[in-house]
Amino acid sequence: MKTALIIGAGPAGLTSALELLEKGGIHPIVVEQENFVGGISRTVEHNGNRMDIGGHRFFSKNNWVISRILYMRKFFDYPVSLNANTIKGLGLHVLSSMPIKDLINAMEDVPKICNLERE
Repeated sequence: MKTALIIGAGPAGLTSALELLEKGGIHPIVVEQENFVGGISRTVEHNGNRMDIGGHRFFSKNNWVISRILYMRKFFDYPVSLNANTIKGLGLHVLSSMPIKDLINAMEDVPKICNLERE
C-alpha cells in the first residue's frame, strides 16, 4: 500500500486523508503542529463560553444545505436582504430606528457571488 504525507489536520487535510484512505487505497499520515485537529474550524472555550471560530459558509448543490444567521433568537437568510422574512424577524420598531441610508443600502441589489465550481 502506498503512503501519503499530509501536512495539516484542518478540514482540507482531514478530508484528503479520508478520501485517500477510502477511495484511493493509500495510507495517509497526517502531521499537525498544534495539539488539536480542525485548523481554524473548531470550537474553543474562553472564559467558560464555547465559541465556533473559522469558516462558516457552506457551498453545496444540495438544497438541504442552507445558510442562516441566528440573531435575537430568530433565523435570517444569508446573505442578509431586506425581504419579508427580515422585516418580520426584526420588527418595524427595529427597522424604524435604522438610519435611512442603511435601509436604502439594504434594498439595493447585492452582486451575485460567482460559483467557483466547474460543472
